[in-house]
Amino acid sequence: MARRFARALGVAAAGVIGLGVLLPATASADDSIYWSREQGSDSIRFGPLTGESPGPAPPAISAQTLFDDGGAPCGIAANPAAGKIYWANWNAGEIRVGNLNGTGASTLFAEPGNNLCGVAVDPTAGKIYWANFSTNEIRVGNLNGTGTASTLFTDPGGSAPSGVAIDPANNKIYWTNQFSDEVRAGNLDGSGIAATLFGGEDNPIGVAVDPAAGKIYWTDLNSGTVRVGPVGGSTVGDAQTLFNSPTPSGPAIDPTTNKIYWTSWTSGSGIRVGNLDGTGTVSTLFSGESAALFAALVKAPVNTKLPEISGGAKTGKELTCQKGTWAPDLLGAFLYRAPASFAYQWKRNGVIVGTNSATFMPAQPGDYTCTVMATNQAGSTSQTSSVKKVKDK
Repeated sequence: MARRFARALGVAAAGVIGLGVLLPATASADDSIYWSREQGSDSIRFGPLTGESPGPAPPAISAQTLFDDGGAPCGIAANPAAGKIYWANWNAGEIRVGNLNGTGASTLFAEPGNNLCGVAVDPTAGKIYWANFSTNEIRVGNLNGTGTASTLFTDPGGSAPSGVAIDPANNKIYWTNQFSDEVRAGNLDGSGIAATLFGGEDNPIGVAVDPAAGKIYWTDLNSGTVRVGPVGGSTVGDAQTLFNSPTPSGPAIDPTTNKIYWTSWTSGSGIRVGNLDGTGTVSTLFSGESAALFAALVKAPVNTKLPEISGGAKTGKELTCQKGTWAPDLLGAFLYRAPASFAYQWKRNGVIVGTNSATFMPAQPGDYTCTVMATNQAGSTSQTSSVKKVKDK
C-alpha cells in the first residue's frame, strides 16, 4: 500500500458539499462511537458502543449516517454538553460543526486548496485545533468560528501531519506525521519547540492520550499496528504494539473500561475494539465501513460523587440539593461524557414532593432525598442523595 492510503484522499472525487439531515433528534440517545468516512462514502457515521446486530432476531442494529458531507471528512471531535460535533474536511479544506442530533451543519474555518485532517476541541478555553496536511502546520481557532485561525507549529516540508489530540491541563498538543513517520508533541499555547516522541513508525495516523496513566496511543496505517508508548516519548520508554489490525486509522480510548477503539481504512476491518492493555482479542463493532478515519466516543454522564442535601434540618428551612460530581470529558482520549443539563426531584418518605428545582422548602417533617438527573446527547444518568431528616421547627 502506498503512502496515505495510496493517497486516496488526494484523488477522491471533488464535488459540491451537501449536508443532509438523515436522523431524528433522538437518534444518538445511546452510548455511541462516531467516525468520519471518505472516498465516495463521505459522511459522519455513528453506532452504539455495543456494536452491530444484523439479526435475524429484532431489533437489528447497524451504523447510521449523521451527516452526508461531500468534502471528505477526515477527523472528528465532540462536545455533548453543547450538543455539538466537529470535523475536518480533506477535499474542501474546511473545519465544520453540526448538532449531535443531525441538524445545523456549518463551516467554522475554511482553508481552500489545503487538506485538513484531524480535530480536537477544548470547550472550556473555546478553542478548536487541527492539522493541515498540505502546509505541515498545527492550527488553532476559536470554537465559535470567530476571528482568524493561527499556526502553533510548522513541521518540515513533507511531514504530512494528520490528527491531533490535546491535554489542556498539562499544556500539551500531540499529533502524528504520516510521511516523516513520527509521533510529535508541543506546548498547547504554541510556545517552545515541538519534539518528536517516537520516530521510525510506519505511516502513523491519529493519536490519543491518557495523561493520568502517562500513555499515548496511535495507529500505524502501513504496518497495521495499534501502538502505545510513554507520553514522555522514547527517552523514558519504548513503544509497544498492542494489536495487529489491517489499516488502522485513528484511535479513541476509554480508560474507565480498559478499551481502545479504532477505525480502519479497508472495509474488511471496519470499526474495531480491544482491551487497552493489549490483552484478549479484537472485536469488530461495525463491518463494511470502508475509508473510515478517526473515532470519538460519546457517552451518557457518569457520576463520581453522590448528590448531597445541605441546609436546615427543620421545617420551614430551605434545603439545597448539591448535584454531586460528574466526570468531565477526557479530551485527549476523545471520550466525551460531560453533562449538558441537570434536573432535580425531591422525595419525602419515598413519595415525590417536588421537581425541577435544586431547592425545596419542607413543610412537613420526614426523611428527604433529592435525585439528580444529568443529561447530554447520549442519554441521562440519575443519582440519589442519602436521607436528610427534617424535624418540626
